[in-house]
Amino acid sequence: MDTTDVIIVGAGPAGLTLAISLSKLGMKSVILEKELEIVDDPRGIAITHDAVRICWDLGLGGDMPKISQELPHFNFHQSSWVNPPFFQHESSPDRFAQALPGAIFHIQPKLELAMRKELGGSQYCELRSGCTVTGRKLDGAEIIAEYTDAEGQARSIRGSWLIGADGKRGIVRKHFLEPTAGVRQVEGVYKYDGTWVAANLKISLPTPKTHPKFPLWSLGYTPEKVYDLFWPTGFHFGSPPGKPLASGRFGPNEARLWRHEFAQNDWNDSMDSEELLWEHLMPLMTRKYDDKGRPFPSGEATFPRDCIEVRRCRPFQFTHKVVNKWFDDRTILIGDAAHVFPPFGGQGIASGLRDAQQLAWRLMLLQRLPNATRSIRDNVLQAWARERAYSVDVAANFTKFNGQLCNHGDTWTFWLMRNIDWAIRLIPFFSGLPDPLSKTEALGFTTVEGGFFSSKYSGGGRLPQVYLSSRGNNPELSDLILQPKNTAMTLLVIAEDDPAAASAQAVKALDKAQVDEAVISRDSIRIVCSNPYVGTPNNLEVYYPTPIEHLSTLGVTIRPLYKPSNLFTRFSPRTRFVVLRADFFIFGLAKNYLELVGDLPSSTHYMLRLYDSGGRNESVKDAACGYAEAESFKVLLLRVGALSNTEVGDLVFHSGQRRRSAGNSSNLELYLGNHSRNRSDIARPVLSGLRGRPEVVTEGWGLRADQCGDSPDGGAGARLSRNYIAILTNPEDMESLVRFKAEDGGVYFTDLGDITSDAPAPGSKVTAYKSFDALLSKSDGEAVTVKELLAPLPLDTSNIYCVGLNYKSHANEASIELSEAPPLWVKPPMALANPDQDIVLNKYCASSAPDYEAELVFVTSKTCKDLTESEAEDTILGYTIGNDLSCRFFQLPKQSSGQFFYAKAFDNFAPMGPALVSKEAFPFSTAQMVLTVNGEQRQQAKFEGDLVFSPAKILSFMSQGTTIPAYTAVMTGTPSGVGAFMNPKQLLKHGDEIKITVTGIGELRNKIVVEQ
Repeated sequence: MDTTDVIIVGAGPAGLTLAISLSKLGMKSVILEKELEIVDDPRGIAITHDAVRICWDLGLGGDMPKISQELPHFNFHQSSWVNPPFFQHESSPDRFAQALPGAIFHIQPKLELAMRKELGGSQYCELRSGCTVTGRKLDGAEIIAEYTDAEGQARSIRGSWLIGADGKRGIVRKHFLEPTAGVRQVEGVYKYDGTWVAANLKISLPTPKTHPKFPLWSLGYTPEKVYDLFWPTGFHFGSPPGKPLASGRFGPNEARLWRHEFAQNDWNDSMDSEELLWEHLMPLMTRKYDDKGRPFPSGEATFPRDCIEVRRCRPFQFTHKVVNKWFDDRTILIGDAAHVFPPFGGQGIASGLRDAQQLAWRLMLLQRLPNATRSIRDNVLQAWARERAYSVDVAANFTKFNGQLCNHGDTWTFWLMRNIDWAIRLIPFFSGLPDPLSKTEALGFTTVEGGFFSSKYSGGGRLPQVYLSSRGNNPELSDLILQPKNTAMTLLVIAEDDPAAASAQAVKALDKAQVDEAVISRDSIRIVCSNPYVGTPNNLEVYYPTPIEHLSTLGVTIRPLYKPSNLFTRFSPRTRFVVLRADFFIFGLAKNYLELVGDLPSSTHYMLRLYDSGGRNESVKDAACGYAEAESFKVLLLRVGALSNTEVGDLVFHSGQRRRSAGNSSNLELYLGNHSRNRSDIARPVLSGLRGRPEVVTEGWGLRADQCGDSPDGGAGARLSRNYIAILTNPEDMESLVRFKAEDGGVYFTDLGDITSDAPAPGSKVTAYKSFDALLSKSDGEAVTVKELLAPLPLDTSNIYCVGLNYKSHANEASIELSEAPPLWVKPPMALANPDQDIVLNKYCASSAPDYEAELVFVTSKTCKDLTESEAEDTILGYTIGNDLSCRFFQLPKQSSGQFFYAKAFDNFAPMGPALVSKEAFPFSTAQMVLTVNGEQRQQAKFEGDLVFSPAKILSFMSQGTTIPAYTAVMTGTPSGVGAFMNPKQLLKHGDEIKITVTGIGELRNKIVVEQ
């Protein structure tokens, strides 16, 4: 028996789109098509909006001039196109930010032929014509399709998925899913039911030779002008009086094909459709006026009937219906098998293309991910079904709008909106009312509950398309560049000054998140700058939006409203990473490395994954809980809620040589083993069937890994009751920490979650935690009111380490030779001061030459000793701002003997804040620090290039033979511009306000107050 990945029934546009999309992802498919040849009759003629973009994604862009034409506008007339339109909608502007036409009108047989040619060169797809599907069998994890081939032989083929793309009366829905799963097409949001006569016409040009008596020759008309007069460009909707109609050109302009449809709601089988056609059409072929409304001097003119060939004419029942269920287990419906539309919006074929493109990468993902159980499959496909149902509703509402204008004509409401739009256009720089459909396009699926994207990280929107260039390469449409090859997603890196560093962060995030390569891989990374990149990107391909001037020199059509910057318009300017689905919807956005790491694991948020990699990088990933490395994890207990009774999967825990299996039970008893960092006995479940979001349970739990025994009877062991899961969490999983005193007198911690967010102002309410550990585990959070900010240290009882002479610029101004190792001293804990706190100097300090020193401060994440530089880098928790206040008098040689402790150890001589930003989020390579006194800039420096000893080198040196406590703050030195070295000296005095700003951290403010 033949085998493949996907069995597709039907070789119409939807089925062929799915096959092409799967082949681009390396997935095998076989198409079973009932007809031996392509049906020669054009049925659907329009492809609109984002479906045009899909055609180019499929590789059909070069064929489109031979298949279709772009019509410049849609016209709404009273009665017919003989009358001027009361409303005209331009389709050429780039309203959908896709750099392509808003609508094309094609010849469907030629479209299908081009699609088949695109598949012809693929090793992944086979089209079998003349095959009639007769049966379907489920065989475990596979499905078998039975069919008769073109010779009448009974055959079978085995695959993982069966796709019904065989039309509204196809066998997959009508014969397989309707009887067994109750799947049927039901009334959609546009409740319309009507009979129309639809005809395809082939128009020949009359000439003076073939029709010498035609009256318009004497008025200077050419055959082409006659054609344009009687069969005008654009697509036309006619509303009563008279029968509603929809007519216009389709196919390449030189083909001179015309679709003519009109309502015939009293249709019965005794009627002759072609006779009705001529009765309706001929009055429209008689004109008294030219296209400017001027009467013909020779009287009326009628287009020759013998130049009109009727190629098809028959009645159709037009309605809008959509399936009540899009899939059942491994059988899925797309295209007309799933939905049908009236002809007013060009949404029939378009919606089928969307179905297929958005399904393909999901099938690839489910096929390649290990342990994709029934529940996981259903979750992934249900997200697809939700998105498709929403998209079909949007398409139906667009069709409804056109249909109402066509069937009922102009309305007072629409008249009013048109006139408001006209008035707005009279105002300079205003282009009228916003197009509601383009706004919907920009929103994408963001409003869909349960779609396959991260709401937390602003996913769901569609990425605009522009032309991109790179060094030495011609412009290409961005979809073709960003399209993943063998993964479900692309990681778009938006780099500016340093593409290599941004790319390295992306790679590091992928490694950290351990996302399966079926989802995203290193090969899926693409780097884009907003402007042409002129640096040397170390063999990296760096793309940038092609300037319009360059596109013009290449003859590329520049559409109204097209801008190269469109690519960046649907997310914040601070966005640095875009996780992009293969259908070009955004899975999630990230402004920095830490957000990216948090975003990436959710790409498989339908699965709970626990990893065991020999103790080297044991970790747990879960959409609700993040991840952690085994060297520094804590245990959280999660209640996962009701488990599916049909399939839980094989939940297995390893503890030494023990092996426990939960089988298919919904009552799970789980045991924590002794998971030390050097053992590979961590739990390894494959779990499905979770219902609802896991709930963190904190009561009575706070176990560390080394406190857990091997069994419930193992002394310190802990038994977990049913429906609970043990999860590990990362103690460094915070981004921008703020510590504050609340109105209730308590001290709390909160995470701003974004390095661009301001620290909370006094009087504001935030969700906060009573300890740093509680913040990390997000347990026991409560809403409290901020009273005052505190120095953002997880622990404020340790000595503060200080480094001297660590900036080249400061060494130069002081005329001091740099040392070979960091000079160190400490400040006592009482030196710590808070943001916005007044620094009170007694007369002793005030008379001892007080001075400022702007400093970058790092904080350690754990107790450490004897660190290498690499280990030290991993031990840095984050960065904040500090002011190393000093009494310069006590730094003079006679007063200090070279020892600076006394000069810097006074109370409140170490203000810090306002936030502690994680090392992953802090932009160290580009950040700069500025200090002002009373608004006058005194110090300014970048850390990269001016620092002598890096934070990692400092910490490594400090830790040799010395235990450095967890959460120790280390001031890293000050740049040039201190008051003592200015001429004249500018020492601190009563009332001076000192502000220190550091990129990505914020502003530390303090005022000097001298005791009177």
